[in-house]
Amino acid sequence: MTRAPDEIACALLNHFFSDYKVYRGYQNEVKYPNKYIVAAITNTKALGTPLNKYDPVKQIKTISQLLGADIQADVYGESASVDAAKLQALLWSDLASNYLQERFNVGVLQVQQIQNLTDTFDSENYLPRYVITFTLSYYSDTEYNQDSANELSGFKLHNIDVDFKSEE
Repeated sequence: MTRAPDEIACALLNHFFSDYKVYRGYQNEVKYPNKYIVAAITNTKALGTPLNKYDPVKQIKTISQLLGADIQADVYGESASVDAAKLQALLWSDLASNYLQERFNVGVLQVQQIQNLTDTFDSENYLPRYVITFTLSYYSDTEYNQDSANELSGFKLHNIDVDFKSEE
């Protein structure tokens, strides 16, 4: 994955919710004159067990890890409840999954229930606010040469035969 997870979420939201302004980062609790969505990373995590591969010819160790990024999308506007439900349905559908897979090689792992946070603030000064959190999943491959891999793992591999012969 070459783009940040929140940037990918913004691309998805811009593609399917073109009538909304989409912002990246945390909302600042200011009432904008029109409807908008703010997408932000709330958590990143490693999922499952990393896979270690070693190429003896290149002497490169590759660690493949399935990663997840929780994205919180705050939907603001007079029709925020309806549009948050549309976003939830979109994330559950193959339409969003296919778009993300083809364009970014990313998948939607889980989608949480919509939260109504409209009454959290003074409702006269702020637009209705609905929040939906979803997890994007992707693989990360990290390559290390053997010396770097040994340092990262905290131990040095020794050739026993060489050590034994040097002591003679």
